[in-house]
Amino acid sequence: VHYKYPTKESLQPKRYQAHLIGTTYVYAFPELFAKALSNVWTKARSAHPSLVLPKKVLESRELVLDERDQLQEVDRAPGNNTCGMVGWVFTLRTPEYPQGRRAVVIANDITYKIGSFGPAEDQFFYLASQYAREHGLPRIYLSANSGARIGLAEEVMNLFSCAWNNPEHPEKGVDYLYLTHENF
Repeated sequence: VHYKYPTKESLQPKRYQAHLIGTTYVYAFPELFAKALSNVWTKARSAHPSLVLPKKVLESRELVLDERDQLQEVDRAPGNNTCGMVGWVFTLRTPEYPQGRRAVVIANDITYKIGSFGPAEDQFFYLASQYAREHGLPRIYLSANSGARIGLAEEVMNLFSCAWNNPEHPEKGVDYLYLTHENF
């Protein structure tokens, strides 16, 4: 009661937004992986007390597209993504591999256009997957998305018709989208 009420840190609103949808904010994943690795080390050290815990059990570098549409590994603050897909190269240190093993981790950002796939997200996913293959790294995909984003040409959006699951209850969802002959 004697301290000022703490203000929300910059990522808290996005964490809350993801929580309301029932998922995890994308930039929490490195922390969750680090916690899981710490738990693995704790268990291993209880069985083998001579094991030496590394200073960092997880190192992460974010994958970012540069101006030439090439992926670069960078260190930057969380939440600076410009599309709904985020990727990292993790170096995971385990008792079996204390020197670390690298893996590419790709995840949707549910707080960016509800994690939907548009052209930028598709391109990023493709390039990050290709990066993993070229470097011989395992790829981990953490999916929290709402599907594809129709929005390439806004002028055609209202030409689509919906085949509702139940026309009297549109809240029950859409079976498929279609174009009439006239609109096509």
